[in-house]
Amino acid sequence: MYKRQHFNRKKIWLTYEKESKRAEDNSFYFFQYMYQHHLNQNVYFVMNANAQNFKATKPYKSRVLKFMSIKHLIYLQAAELFVSSETPGHAFPWREKRGMIKKIVDKKPFVFLQHGVLGLKKVGRGLNKSGANSANLFVVSSQREHQLVVDNMNYLPNEVIITGLPRWDAIKHNPVSKPVNATTIFIMPTWRSWLEDADEKSFRKSLYFRYYNDLLSSDKFGKFLLDNNIEVRFLLHPKMRKYLNLFDKVSPNIVLLSDEETQVNTELQNANILVTDYSSVAWEMLYRDKPTIFYQFDRPLFNQYTGSYIDFENDLFGEKATNLKELIATIHQIRSRSYQLTEEQATYRQKEFKFVDQKNSERVYHEISNADFLPEIVSVSIVKKIVRRIREKLKR
Repeated sequence: MYKRQHFNRKKIWLTYEKESKRAEDNSFYFFQYMYQHHLNQNVYFVMNANAQNFKATKPYKSRVLKFMSIKHLIYLQAAELFVSSETPGHAFPWREKRGMIKKIVDKKPFVFLQHGVLGLKKVGRGLNKSGANSANLFVVSSQREHQLVVDNMNYLPNEVIITGLPRWDAIKHNPVSKPVNATTIFIMPTWRSWLEDADEKSFRKSLYFRYYNDLLSSDKFGKFLLDNNIEVRFLLHPKMRKYLNLFDKVSPNIVLLSDEETQVNTELQNANILVTDYSSVAWEMLYRDKPTIFYQFDRPLFNQYTGSYIDFENDLFGEKATNLKELIATIHQIRSRSYQLTEEQATYRQKEFKFVDQKNSERVYHEISNADFLPEIVSVSIVKKIVRRIREKLKR
């Protein structure tokens, strides 16, 4: 049944997103492009059938592998390549991460599509060329980012490909229809490494919680939103989701979002202004030709525990605020220019992105096609052995 020649002919590429529970990032858009333009290449998307937006995969169901299905586990072993915005560990059951599956998966070539643009925060060593999750090809969006990866993560120049992010192919540059005098502000702070395991008491004492909670529960801010017909949509990073219920809001114009039910792409499309701190989503907003306010009240702590590749004082490409008064004033300022970028920001945008088109996935595909790292398919006897072992576990 499982003949080696059969898998060699298939030349399976596997793609997936965070915990195999998402269909909204670069992996899904690359998969979508491949399905629509290169169906002869066997690209499969792995996703949990119980995930919130599993329905997004319905048009492509012939190439969707339900997470933990027997077919998924077979194709996982047989794949010749992983292409994803997540590390390979997100493609298989976590209980097997120290077993035979991990040993096989670790040997697979891996093309890293990234989540966003690098610069605002340093990444862990795991994605370095010598790290546990090193990539054969590392996707970036600019010459600046290319040099950053080469200089700081030890990749060779030809291993870093300037293509742009696949999900940008779907960006609609026309604004979403809504009342002329209505404003939507999307607030999306990133996570804090030093708070990941904090208990509730410690978290409540943190600058992170105090500043964002004081903002959301401020009577002054609430009145400002109501008076100016502004809606605020607040989304925590997935690593901070367990703290969402601790935040208060005073205004009906503030919506607290669950990351498991929210499409970030949609929020960015609907937003007039982004407020973030150190998240790469700021570059996403810049690509969309929209303004960002950097709300950085804990810079010394962030530099101490995480660090950045850029100078926050001189190299940010948006307005800055460190308290509520400055934030409100900056929102007024951006509204007064009809949410347009400043001339300086527009110039930065033009220089930053090598491509602003709808061909990012196409470029990624051509780079992979021209690469020479695709290996022989794993021995089919090993595939049989692993499938048998997992079946036995599922029966227990």
